[in-house]
Amino acid sequence: MPRRGRLIAALTMLLSVLALTGTAQAAVTRLQAPNSALFGLSVALSADGSTALVGAPSTDSAQGAAFVFARSGGNWVLQQKLKAAVPSPVGITRFGFSVSLSADGRTALIGAQGSNPAVGGADTAYVFARTAFSGFSQQQQLLNPAGAFSGNQFGNSVSLSSDGRTALVGAPSPPSGSGGVGGGAVYTFARGLVGWTLQQKLGVNSASFDAFGYSVSVSSDGRSALIGAPSKDGTGAAYLFARGLAGGFVRQQQLLAAGLAAGDGFGQSVSLSGDARTAVIGAPDKAVGPAGGAGAAYVFARGVVGGFTQQQQLQPASRAANDQFGNAVSLDRGGTRALVGASGTDAEKGAAYVFGRGFAGGFTQRQRLQADDRADGDFFGWAAALSADSSVSLLGAPQIGGDGPRNGAAYAFTGLG
Repeated sequence: MPRRGRLIAALTMLLSVLALTGTAQAAVTRLQAPNSALFGLSVALSADGSTALVGAPSTDSAQGAAFVFARSGGNWVLQQKLKAAVPSPVGITRFGFSVSLSADGRTALIGAQGSNPAVGGADTAYVFARTAFSGFSQQQQLLNPAGAFSGNQFGNSVSLSSDGRTALVGAPSPPSGSGGVGGGAVYTFARGLVGWTLQQKLGVNSASFDAFGYSVSVSSDGRSALIGAPSKDGTGAAYLFARGLAGGFVRQQQLLAAGLAAGDGFGQSVSLSGDARTAVIGAPDKAVGPAGGAGAAYVFARGVVGGFTQQQQLQPASRAANDQFGNAVSLDRGGTRALVGASGTDAEKGAAYVFGRGFAGGFTQRQRLQADDRADGDFFGWAAALSADSSVSLLGAPQIGGDGPRNGAAYAFTGLG
């Protein structure tokens, strides 16, 4: 299962937005924020890559925060620190555990996966909206339908449609009182004239622990959803849902990759292209030959009759054991570019890879991305976001710290071609 638990312990750091020279002939900017912790555990971009949202869930004694950056003339500027309007009374919120932005960058969905059996901790999600003059402000708290303290990890994953009117929130753990079994769930919310309302609970009716909802991705129009269940049958699975005639989501297909083995974690990360015709699904624990945990990512494409079939297994040009390739994935709007994180590469310094689709339809590696100032244990590539127009790639490195405490950073790459 995923290694997020190893990263929930970072301290503080000063603001630093430093221009760097990176690999792959790209312009790179390092984003950081003052007094943050686990900055870069989650990342999101607007469609044109001009707005970045970076989660830092261990900030302020694990109350958490998310930071908004704006790009203008090639420079990134920290604009705002977002926090929950009413923090958790028990001191654990982990606001910023997951983040998503609408296409125009004016609506933000932020998960606060605060589950901690030792001290309680609430699971919830928040919607923020931006005005032209006052920045982002909290619009609504999306309450956990199973109960704030149910322990189902509501907010572990979030995804927002391009128009900012459909929200998916994953809750991959069985709620308390279930005996530790349950497939997990994803809750869908819709924005109406008077705010956001719960629309539906999605699941797979499984009695086993599937971690359904560990990862989620919704199409641009909010009519298709891809949901990961990395513990399904020990190997993992992903599920495609689409809206039916009545408007609700209906399960369409279970996606499985060829050659999966127990513990591969297929579905730990998922991304659906904006046009809902291409899917990339990560299996970061997959062994590749003798290299255990090298990881893989799989490309699925929709056929003329609507179903998805596996097209390709993505691998980096060079790989090694425990690279965790596929721990994070992101597609552009048209499914022509894919960004894949490999946070375990080179003693957990981390790396990421850009793949492009060729004329024959297959993906080939175009570039390897890494931080110039990387060090062991940085986990660069832990989170990944590719703008819809593929102009900006954003990678989180939540344990990076340079000479100071390991409080995290994010790296924005532009000019990748």
